[in-house]
Amino acid sequence: MNPRSPEATEARARAFLSELLMAVPLARGQGDKAARLAALERAALFTPVFAGWPSPVDAWLDEARTLAHERGEPATLTRLALREAVLLMRRRDFDRALAALDRLETGDREPGPVERCWLLATRARIQVRQQAFDAAQATLEPLAGPRVDGWTGWLPQIARAELQVERGELALAAASLRTVLLGLPHEMVEERIQALQSLGFVLIVQVQPRAAREQLEMAKCLLRAAGIWSEVIQMELAVGSLHAACGDAASAQACFGSAADLCERYPQPELEPLLGLGSARAGGPGTGRGSSRCGAGSGETLCAAGERDRLRQHDRLHFRAASGCRPP
Repeated sequence: MNPRSPEATEARARAFLSELLMAVPLARGQGDKAARLAALERAALFTPVFAGWPSPVDAWLDEARTLAHERGEPATLTRLALREAVLLMRRRDFDRALAALDRLETGDREPGPVERCWLLATRARIQVRQQAFDAAQATLEPLAGPRVDGWTGWLPQIARAELQVERGELALAAASLRTVLLGLPHEMVEERIQALQSLGFVLIVQVQPRAAREQLEMAKCLLRAAGIWSEVIQMELAVGSLHAACGDAASAQACFGSAADLCERYPQPELEPLLGLGSARAGGPGTGRGSSRCGAGSGETLCAAGERDRLRQHDRLHFRAASGCRPP
């Protein structure tokens, strides 16, 4: 199996996330509070969370906070508070997220360089979602120097890419997102999913459906590994639409069929009209014959304007669900 294939990527992510999940009960059974806290923190930091889907992360954070207080570990408490702020951002509870960051900045313990990088990047990402672009730019300015070591060092780059997307600087955004995707540590599954979705959106707007399909297919595989089925359904719809735009009716119908099966198990009423429309269009007359075809090589035939606009409108739905941003 190609180690860079969607299937291999999904298998690695599934193994990693399963290890995170199993480490928590195993650590509880050992009776070692330090090991238990370490397992809880790692699971809370790296288990993907998406708005509108149940997650064990909130309970893990509560349990980890209690242990960190008992053990007198202020640095751990800071990291847990930062993760909670990210969760609030994902769930679009921006006021509470900013209040959590304010408490960290004004508290008795001054955040260290790594924590401050995480804090400022998160504040900027919230400001982007609030459409406060100048404020986000100013927040990121202190992070313009060398990248902080470790996984948190990628967060400012992610924030800049999100700002570029929102400002419509799509060429810059695509370059930034590709850099992020090349460098992100494997632990950052949540951020990788969003970066793939964002790059897919940018490529749709740039009328590159084949390239967009590759990014969203990879995002779908990671979401499947994480068991975020509401997002998997959205990715099936997006990838199916791109298959249809490229004239591949069979692959499009396979995606829509998978989405329909998942909707029966995990009802998503707001997506059912899109599912019916996409499936009908993929199987309707004219699909795969010319106007919405993807060609090959440098002379690639682009999607017709109507198909492109439909894909952009659909992507607004899953982009907002994934990141809380509003595409241009």
